[in-house]
Amino acid sequence: MSRTKINDGLTNSQRYHKKNKDKRNAYSKQYHIDNRESILKRKVDYDKKRNVELKHDPLVYLIVKENYVGTTENLFFRLNKHKADYNRDTSEVIILSEFKDRDDALDLERALHNEGYEGKHKFNLYK
Repeated sequence: MSRTKINDGLTNSQRYHKKNKDKRNAYSKQYHIDNRESILKRKVDYDKKRNVELKHDPLVYLIVKENYVGTTENLFFRLNKHKADYNRDTSEVIILSEFKDRDDALDLERALHNEGYEGKHKFNLYK
């Protein structure tokens, strides 16, 4: 029996995974079906923990290219929401002011919205 050299540019591990792709995908799919609740619980717990770790005092920020002013206690999360949900350009952000009290931050935000900045949201309950 002669040996033929395989010259497809793949490692043995890559060849194995390519050959068994359907089997691996079926196993992975079944694993996620069987463990859905625990996977979701771990994700929710992780997200809550991360949100707590990233929290800071309320601040008012300006998204320069969108002329948008907002208030948040988690700037990282909020900017990701702007990108993902509203397709806003968050490449240039300026923190206008940081406060100890959320009501003070909302007062500044309201004043800036009255001057013409975008971002007035129906769920922001101003005094």
